[in-house]
Amino acid sequence: MYLFEAKYYDFDSEKEIARKIEFDGDNFFQTEKECYIYAMSKAYDMKQENECFDSLEFMTVWSL
Repeated sequence: MYLFEAKYYDFDSEKEIARKIEFDGDNFFQTEKECYIYAMSKAYDMKQENECFDSLEFMTVWSL
C-alpha cells in the first residue's frame, strides 16, 4: 500500500487543505515512478473548482 498526501489552497477560505491518497500499487505498477505519477493524477482529479493544487507528498509504503 502506498500513502500520499495532496495539498491544495482554497481561494475562498484562504486555507490549506490536505487529502490522503491511498492505493495498492504492488499489483499494478513496476516502479515507484509509476506509483508517483498515478498519485499525481489522482491528486489533480481530486482538486475542487475553487482550489489550486499545491503539492504531493509521499508519506509511506507498507505491505498487508
